[in-house]
Order: sequence, then C-alpha cells, then structure tokens
Amino acid sequence: MKKNIIIIISIFMLLFIILLLNISKLNKINADINDTSSYKDIKVATFNIGSWKCGKGHMGATCTNSTNDKISELFENKQLDIIGIQEGATYDENNRPLSNNILELATLGEYNIRYVTPYQINAVLSKYPFVSNENIQMYNTITDCTYEHNGYMEKRAVIKTVININGIDISFYNTHLGHTNCNDIHFSDLKDILSEDENPIILTGDFNAVSDEKYIEYLKPLGFDVAAHDNNYVNSQTESYADSIFIKSNGKIEVLNSETINTYSDYSDHNLIMATLRIKNSINNLSIKNNVVIFNSNITKNKIEILLGNDEIVTIYSDGEEISDNSKIKTGNILKVDNKEYPIAILGDSNKDGNVDGADISRTYKIYRNIISNPTTVESIAADANEDDRVDGADISRIYKIYRGIYNLN
Repeated sequence: MKKNIIIIISIFMLLFIILLLNISKLNKINADINDTSSYKDIKVATFNIGSWKCGKGHMGATCTNSTNDKISELFENKQLDIIGIQEGATYDENNRPLSNNILELATLGEYNIRYVTPYQINAVLSKYPFVSNENIQMYNTITDCTYEHNGYMEKRAVIKTVININGIDISFYNTHLGHTNCNDIHFSDLKDILSEDENPIILTGDFNAVSDEKYIEYLKPLGFDVAAHDNNYVNSQTESYADSIFIKSNGKIEVLNSETINTYSDYSDHNLIMATLRIKNSINNLSIKNNVVIFNSNITKNKIEILLGNDEIVTIYSDGEEISDNSKIKTGNILKVDNKEYPIAILGDSNKDGNVDGADISRTYKIYRNIISNPTTVESIAADANEDDRVDGADISRIYKIYRGIYNLN
C-alpha cells in the first residue's frame, strides 16, 4: 500500500514539473530515434548512355555535348538515388572498352558503383551502399547471340546488386539484352535468373523490346509489374519497352509516378526513364521503425498471428528462449517471422519489463531529460509512446494515461 502511494505521488510530481516547464514547446529529443519511418521514397532510373555518342551510333564521333559534368548535373537535378546504366564504355584508339568515364561519373555524383565489363559496360550507380553484387553472364552459348565488335566478342550479362533501403534488402538488376532473334533467348535467360530471387526486385535495362509482348511472356508470370517505360521513343511520340523499369514488389515496393526525360541527341540516343518508388518497411499490417516492430501493450502472440495471416509462422524470443503463447510480450523481445528477426518495442514499456506503469514514467522522464544519455534504439522507440519521433512530456502524459487505463489502446 505504502509503495503504491509513493508511486502515485511520484507520478503527480513529475506531471507537475512537466507542466511548469511547458515541455510541449521545448525542442525535440536527445534520445536516439532515427527519422526512418515505415516507408522510404526513392528515385530510380534506367539510362542507355550511348557510349557518350549523342545518338551518332555505336562507332560515331564522341559527342562534345554529353560530358560527365552535364550528365552528373542531370542526375542531380532529378535527385536520382539509383541508376542502371547501359553502354557506359568509352573506347581507345584500338576500339578497346574503357571504364574511366563511368567511374568519373560515379565520383562526380558521389555514387557507389558496381559495373560489369562486357564490351559496352553496364553499371549500377547508387546513393545507398551495396550489400552484395554479382556479375551474371547470359549463359546461353549460341554463337549468334555472342556479339562481335571489331574483333571483340561480347556475351550479354546481368549485373545484380543487393541494396538495403530502410531495412529492406532490395535486389537491383541492370542489363542490356540483344535484339532480333537473340531477344527471346536473352529474355528466357533473364527469366531463369530472376526466378531464383526471393527478394523484392527492381529491374532496369535496355531490353530492345518494341512492345510489352516480351514483358507479358517472360516477366509478368514471375510477378513483375511495369514501373516505367519510354513513352516518347526517340521523339517519335510512340511507346517503347526498350528502356524500362520493372518491379517485383513482394508487398514492399509501390510505384508513385514515372517520367520520360528527353535526353535524345543532347545526351544519348536514348531517353532517360525514371520512376519514384516507395519502399515499405512493414510486415503485412505491422508497424516497423529502424527495423523494430512496434506494438501497443495489449498485444498478444495470437493477435500478431492474426495480423500476419495464417501462412506465417510466428516465434517470439526472450533472452534467447522461445516464449509460450500466454507469456507477456515485452520491449526487447525478438519477433521471428519469414526467417527474419525484429526487435519488439511495446509503446510505453521503456524499462522492458512488459508492464506500462510508474516505473516507465520515471525512465521515460530520464530519457527525455538526458539523465539516461544513451538509450538503445528499441528503448527510445518504446519511450516515444505517441509515435511523433521525439521523447518529451507528451509521451510521459500518454504513458500515464495508458497506466491508469484512460487511453484506449484499440
């Protein structure tokens, strides 16, 4: 009884102090809550740079207009995050491919770069770091589909990178497929390559496809959608699927808009195609921030299973041990679903004991006042009870209301 009276008195003292400080007008938190939300919008593009020839053909004279500075400025103006480049090579006097221009372009735009070196050089430029990358040769060995350029033999290839965006591993592929009779062969190879990847996928490239026929035949059965394609092919007002962006969402990617940028003749013999994509950091109906799953304090394992659906196997761990169906879920527990693990934050349970009470009010106040100067990410998210990306008096008030049953958690 005496302990409860002390807790209640402490609560009212803290609330009184908060009111005097007028904390609702104070600055944002000193707790470490990243501004990563449940989604991230990115801009991606595909661009056949035409070997810096400005539409004068593969062996045409070097285009003086299409400099690295000019292309880098275009990328900057369009705020591009990830770009798939085709025909990124320049050539020496013996017609041997060089990578110096594409490397300089990446440096100018402060992009990470991965490239493969078939004769024409394909590359991926990314503002996000690469988790992994792989050069995948088109494995069909039909001689007619290995291109000869002045003595240099080129097999078409696919560059695969994995990029982590907002806690989600995205597979980003870029390619340049052959034309005429080789187009079907390369599309078939590409389908086999993509079918083995379980990640959400963004696919860019010059597919040398005039219509959507090849997309429907080879990519749509794998779950791909068209994010963007050239709707003004070489200024002829006709649509083309040569330069395109395709996505396999897996529920993680949403197309917000797309745009064809007229770069023909001034930059290349192709247009730049771009799309704005939303990367959703969520598992079905669950809220995620900084890879932490967020729940109210009335959550149960059964409710999580209902949210995820019957096909998902849900396991929750506490200190490395699987908890039972009836156990209380606490901040700091680990949710394992779809072979991935996510720390759990219970809103208001900043002290990680599974209850929301006076002890959490005290701890949240200490986080807010920087008395606890280095809270973990999961503790900070739990302390941010009203989910406004800061820990302050409003969170203390919310925790008090949860504790007293005043706030409706449903």
